[in-house]
Amino acid sequence: MKEVLIIVIVVFIIVLIMQFFMLLQIITSLIQSLKNSKIENKTLKKELANSRSDLRDQEIDHSVAVVIAQELTRMRRKINAIRESEDKPNKSFRILLRSLEKLEDSINAQGYEVIDYEGSEYRDGMKLIANFIPSDKLRLGEKIITRTIKPQLNFNNALVRSAEVEVSIGE
Repeated sequence: MKEVLIIVIVVFIIVLIMQFFMLLQIITSLIQSLKNSKIENKTLKKELANSRSDLRDQEIDHSVAVVIAQELTRMRRKINAIRESEDKPNKSFRILLRSLEKLEDSINAQGYEVIDYEGSEYRDGMKLIANFIPSDKLRLGEKIITRTIKPQLNFNNALVRSAEVEVSIGE
């Protein structure tokens, strides 16, 4: 009976040792997986950081937006002239006006902002290109932007192109 008990204990110890080594292999495998995932995570973070810096360094071509901004400003000026000359805008005019507004909304949704200074008071230090024209219709020293030659264009609140305007100065 003692011999059977010893054999059972030895088998039990052998089974425990085998389970211990199996657990040790599993733990080693998990540690290796964690190390690999940390390396992959670090690699992914580096790649993400590099791609972000590449995007920042990459020059964005705003040429299409510049043309669209110029044309939107011209269309707005023409529509305002038609509106002032007609008593009651017709259906075609309203459709054209809605199309213009959709175009403006679309370019704004892309992060662009078109700024037309026409009708605004000119202040020294404004970041725009100004051509000054004397006017006897304004009070002495008064400066009003009377025409937008090229509108200002911003992208994500950064200046892409300065406005070019005509400023009437009262004499």
